[in-house]
Amino acid sequence: MSTVFFGDDHAFMEGISNQSFTLSNGRVKDLKLESFVSYDDPADSMIYSKTHCDVVLFTAPHTTFGWWLGYLSKGNQVYYTDIRYVDDNSIASGLFDPDDYYPPHWTPFKYNEFDNTTVVETMK
Repeated sequence: MSTVFFGDDHAFMEGISNQSFTLSNGRVKDLKLESFVSYDDPADSMIYSKTHCDVVLFTAPHTTFGWWLGYLSKGNQVYYTDIRYVDDNSIASGLFDPDDYYPPHWTPFKYNEFDNTTVVETMK
């Protein structure tokens, strides 16, 4: 399995791809060996997702780019940050209903606390 990072902040994505972490079984995963950062334009990224992505995870919950990557993905197995657990003005205004935005078979998750990277729960 390979991980592909899509987005417009290439320096941020390069920083993520240079990390390693230890799995619960003690095995170390080096993302640099198992991932790459896409420098493609958005249209080519969509085509890539449709052809190659079995699973899509997007962390910016109100991104249309991430939404379309997930919607068009080959596997259509999508995980996303639950927008109710981030600082998004659309929720506070009451003008946004997440159930109208995300397909019902997509899986939201929330973090341990704001600005934390520890996923504590999937919401479905």
